[in-house]
Amino acid sequence: MNIFNFTEQKDNDKEYKYKVLVYPNITYMKDLEKDSYVVVLRNVIKELNKVRDDIHWTILSPYEVKSLIFPNTTQLPIELPSYPNAMRTHFNHKQLMNTIDWKKNDYDIVYSHLPEHTLQLSNMFVNETNINPMFIGYCHWFEVPENTAYSKKMLMHNIAGILEMEECGVNTEWLKDLVLEKAREVYHSRVVSELDHIIQPHYLGVDDISTGHKHKHGTILFNHRDNEYTGYTWFVKQMDELWEKRQDFKVYTTLTDLDRPYAERVKLHSRDDYLNFVRSMHMGVGCFK
Repeated sequence: MNIFNFTEQKDNDKEYKYKVLVYPNITYMKDLEKDSYVVVLRNVIKELNKVRDDIHWTILSPYEVKSLIFPNTTQLPIELPSYPNAMRTHFNHKQLMNTIDWKKNDYDIVYSHLPEHTLQLSNMFVNETNINPMFIGYCHWFEVPENTAYSKKMLMHNIAGILEMEECGVNTEWLKDLVLEKAREVYHSRVVSELDHIIQPHYLGVDDISTGHKHKHGTILFNHRDNEYTGYTWFVKQMDELWEKRQDFKVYTTLTDLDRPYAERVKLHSRDDYLNFVRSMHMGVGCFK
């Protein structure tokens, strides 16, 4: 029984031409509404629903995510470790086989947001089911020295999974070029050429954070994690120096606590509340390296 099937928004009688199984990449378990994977997936489904109505999405998820409830989505419970490094190494074959219930369900596409597991997924479907889906994907995170503090990195597993895909989306041409640069250090030029064909920037859809909204004067939003790749250390240093000169501003953070007299963390659980808060800020700061 699918415990997430009972919602008034579902159209259980509708037949869909294409069925997609979504494999997650969970890095912010304590509040999935803020996880970049959920934000991307919601926007992809929302944008596709504007142009076609023949796709059904079955989403594997640790718990029900309200922003992923659409008339054409079903969420199936799956257990995943909450620590990102553990999550990328954890592949529960038995649980997956039981959860997807392949003898009763068919999937045309597996939309994998975790390349590190995609080779295992492909192996599972081809060797243990009568389903042979196409694999496409999106990658939110590449474990390269520029953005990963772990001593041991999973880039080789990531690339092995990407090579199983027809196409893997990324958010920028810059990120694609970085991955190809790292791949050249390990792989033959034929493999790098194949990755060049598979990895493509994807249109992800956007939320309305347009200008013209009433904002609070002197407010600064740092809407990122406190990691080195987000420029967090540099940002705090600049704010400290600014505070010495003037005390007429307030810094708000959404994903980290900053112990400064000028700072406050906000915790917003509704997507609407979150977007309204973002719109109310005077300035947003992004200082990625």
